[in-house]
Formats: sequence, structure tokens, C-alpha cells
Amino acid sequence: MTAWKALERTVAKKVGGKRKIDRGSNFMISDFDVEIPDRPHLKIDAKYSSKPWAHHKLIEKGSLTVFDLPDERYVGFWLDNWDNDWVLPYRYARKEKLRAATLLEEVARKYCKQPGDVPVLVTKTKGQRGEVVLMREVDLLG
Repeated sequence: MTAWKALERTVAKKVGGKRKIDRGSNFMISDFDVEIPDRPHLKIDAKYSSKPWAHHKLIEKGSLTVFDLPDERYVGFWLDNWDNDWVLPYRYARKEKLRAATLLEEVARKYCKQPGDVPVLVTKTKGQRGEVVLMREVDLLG
């Protein structure tokens, strides 16, 4: 099994959802990776990389890290903290640029077609334990 498929399966299991495999082997069809039946507004896309993600080293386990970028504020946390009522301490990290934020906005542009749809990006680096979630702060806090 490829690493990115394993990541999609892990994310689906941890969030209580399922991997979307509607497209079969037709990769011309663009779709998000994981859906949660009771939260259809969440559009979860998983990205695996052999190169380190810059935002991973800024996020402490057990905390929400707010990335204050010029156009938007993003929140990052470890996937193991999914659904714990968000009672986590906040940390702030000023960044001018974050590659993952660009990917999250791509998820929003490609998959969030209805009002209320929320883009969610889950990233993992080769050899890393755990996965990191990135969302827009406004979407997390409502």
C-alpha cells in the first residue's frame, strides 16, 4: 500500500469517517480524500510528503497553534486531538508564508462549493509519528 493511501485510511479512522474512493482509478476526477457522514461540510484532504512540513515543528502536541498570516489566521493541531472539544491551550506563531496554508486554500477552492463547507488539510511527513491538521481559525471557532 502506498504511503498516501495509508495516510488517508489513518485519517478516516481517527476522525470517524471513510476514505472517498468514488473516482476509482480515474485520477482526472478531483475530489477530497476523507468524508465524515455526520459532518458532510468538512472537506478533508490528506497530503503526504517525504520533505518536512515547516508548520509541523511549530505545533506542540496537546495545543492549538495559531498561524497569523497576512490574509488569514490558521489553526494547526495534531490529529490525535481531533474532537476533544477544542479545550487546548493556544500558542501563536507569526509567519509570513506557510506552504500548507496555500494547499488548504486550494482545498477550499476545489472542494468547498456550498455555503458552510469547511476545508481541512491533514499533513504527514515520511517517518513522522502522528499527523497534523490545519484549518482556518474562523472555521474552527465558528
